[in-house]
Amino acid sequence: MRITRSATAPDTAKAADDKDTGKEKDKTATPKDQAYWAGRRKELQGKLDSDQTLADALQSRINALTADFSSRADPVQRAGVERDRLKALSELDRLRKSIVDGKKALTDLDEDARKAGVPAGWLR
Repeated sequence: MRITRSATAPDTAKAADDKDTGKEKDKTATPKDQAYWAGRRKELQGKLDSDQTLADALQSRINALTADFSSRADPVQRAGVERDRLKALSELDRLRKSIVDGKKALTDLDEDARKAGVPAGWLR
């Protein structure tokens, strides 16, 4: 007596597993339509604009603190002004790095959209 294995049973089970896996991927994948691309760009651009505005305001504060430092004769007052100025300078450095990162993120988004074949109008 010769025992033969059915070739279709394991293949059918594997095909069913593949279909289930594909459905799970579809459920977890975010659709990348016009709303996704436009929203992502708007979010990144908004953060970049906010950081730029804060950096400009902080630069004005630094300029005022520098002028205040120069006009003070009392060493205690000068030390307090200098402390505030140094704190503002470190915050400005952080904002400038954030601005550079934001510009890079926008460039990366544009490149990802180009690779995905997204129409240019979707990113405006």
